[in-house]
Amino acid sequence: MKHEEQLITAFKRLIHVLSTGKKTPFVYGNTTLYRAEVHILEIIGKSAGITATDIVNDMDITKGAISQIISKLLTKGLIERTFQEDNMKNQALYLTDEGGRVLRYHSEHEQELKKKVMAELKKCRAEDVEKFTAIINLITDFSKR
Repeated sequence: MKHEEQLITAFKRLIHVLSTGKKTPFVYGNTTLYRAEVHILEIIGKSAGITATDIVNDMDITKGAISQIISKLLTKGLIERTFQEDNMKNQALYLTDEGGRVLRYHSEHEQELKKKVMAELKKCRAEDVEKFTAIINLITDFSKR
């Protein structure tokens, strides 16, 4: 039972860090961003020309929250927007050069974590990874309530 309790404790710790960490900004070079801001920046970087409505439809976040984050990213000079010709309400979002630099900095930081996780996962059998993934999904679904 000890291993199971250790795992549950580790997940509770992770959930706590993720939920309280939303209030702690990260510094990417000379730019300070909150977790939600960098994730929206990442979405825009991967899908140049995406609209706020597209982001709302793809993520579990409100249109108001997206609007606030987009405004902050615009103010920080990390993204730019253009109006789409067919619908002046839709604004296509793109990274600026500075936004691309910040996103690269974030990606490099994320790659460090990925390497560490992959090294640990290589020690596991495929069935163990599948079970672990199922457990993570159960906890994620439970945490959404």
